[in-house]
Amino acid sequence: MDTHVFANQKGGVGKTTIALGVVAALARRGTRVLLIDLDPQGSATKVLGVDVAQRCTMADVLLEPERFPLGEAIVRTAWGVDTAPAATALASRESRRSTADESVLRNQLDGVKAYDAVLVDCPPSLGVLTLNALAAASHLVLVTEPSFLALRGLDELLETCDLVHAHYSARLALAGVIVDRVERGGAPDGAGRDRELLRLQCGGRAGGDEQLACDGSTVVGWTERAATGDSKLCALRPARPAAPPASPARADCCR
Repeated sequence: MDTHVFANQKGGVGKTTIALGVVAALARRGTRVLLIDLDPQGSATKVLGVDVAQRCTMADVLLEPERFPLGEAIVRTAWGVDTAPAATALASRESRRSTADESVLRNQLDGVKAYDAVLVDCPPSLGVLTLNALAAASHLVLVTEPSFLALRGLDELLETCDLVHAHYSARLALAGVIVDRVERGGAPDGAGRDRELLRLQCGGRAGGDEQLACDGSTVVGWTERAATGDSKLCALRPARPAAPPASPARADCCR
């Protein structure tokens, strides 16, 4: 079972939006997919319409794994996908550390076999929650935007990925870097500049230009290419609906 972790310690770069888009695209393709929300803010949980009151959540699963198996937290959503919702009590997990802390989620996932893929939406930090996700993951997906502050944190996250690979999970690999909020029609050298900036920040891990397509791909397009191994790095922009044609009266007054 593949487990993809969507991470970046900087908030507001679109991790949750991308994770939700990918999980919806996978479900549309008939993939049995589970979304685990590890962000105490619970944005994915709220978007999926899950009421966590009086319900087992990921806070219970990680804080008291002996009492609450992961399966008890999983709920079917109106999106047609299953999710393990987050609660604000997850924040207290960051301050509690003990031996083998980083293996709790991995051990919990061992008891869940009904899915083809698991997606994990991480909090904007490199604390215990994100380490749990990385230790349980087969693939790390970096989500960022082409801004100075968002890209500055990639080095530290990649170093953490290497440490987890060496000490906790030998199967963990970098699946790719998703750059969202990329606009077409900017400066002629904009795409090339973003490619080079990402290549420098990723420590040379990005290969040729074919691996970083600053072409305005959609989330669904990235999902399809990632599923077939055709693309390791992809830049995304929001899919905007086409503008409606102007009415004759509006067109006349603008002449």
